[in-house]
Amino acid sequence: MSNSESHPARGESPVERILNIPPWAEEPRPGAWLRGCLCTLTFFISPLGKFVPRRFANKTSGDRLENGLVIILPGIDSFSFLNLGTVTGLSDARIRSAIRTIDWTTGWDLLFLYHLRGTGRNRRVANFIAEEIRHYQHRYPGRPVTLIGHSGGGGMALWVTEILGANSPVTGVILLNPAVSTNYDLSAARKGTREGIWHFHSLLDVFFIGAGTIISGTFDGRHEPCGGMLGFQHPSAFQGDGAPVHQIPYTWAFARWFHTGGHLGCVNRVFIESVVAPLVKRLEARGN
Repeated sequence: MSNSESHPARGESPVERILNIPPWAEEPRPGAWLRGCLCTLTFFISPLGKFVPRRFANKTSGDRLENGLVIILPGIDSFSFLNLGTVTGLSDARIRSAIRTIDWTTGWDLLFLYHLRGTGRNRRVANFIAEEIRHYQHRYPGRPVTLIGHSGGGGMALWVTEILGANSPVTGVILLNPAVSTNYDLSAARKGTREGIWHFHSLLDVFFIGAGTIISGTFDGRHEPCGGMLGFQHPSAFQGDGAPVHQIPYTWAFARWFHTGGHLGCVNRVFIESVVAPLVKRLEARGN
């Protein structure tokens, strides 16, 4: 079965257009209710995910690497069940590319503020990840590379893309409620991707990237609600050179895919499978 046939297509109605449902989103597959509920339950014990063997978070066989690479960048809580929800959602959708989860944090949950605000270390890690991508691009030229960043991982995804630039661009970047300021300049990041940046944000994410970043600061050091809550407002999100920025605000229609608007729903495996993975498949088809 081809990628395009692995899920039932969703016909877009006028009501769905009004609700801002992405046109690429797909109907939930059979069993989605059970998968979504179980995934939601794991969020209550999210830190215990670090004890799950890493092989479950990485699918990097040779045949997958031949098809492309999807890199998942977790939030400031380090490796957890949240990342596993993203991986399983992509797997449920039968993504053909290799899937690699890169925990860019120290791995220590209690250092979450350092992960958020440790600019010097984060820049070094971004350079390391960019070099890993260049190595893959050299070994597998022309294959698609997609970055998926959640929360603080969204900031890391932008920094990596900026480092790669026009010389080694990734195919696309998907940001899930990123902990980046609303006025972040996206000019450099846009030049580091061929197809664009897709930004999922939610006004309902008021605790983590609303009040939380007013107090603790954003990934880029601003004390304000994040773009992951309010959307990007810098002119570079709407004009200038480089690939386009697609901003996708939360809609209550996402609840059918277990995304209820908060900080964790965007990484529920059903939302990943039905909304994020179809976008990844489009990027797989375009390649570099």
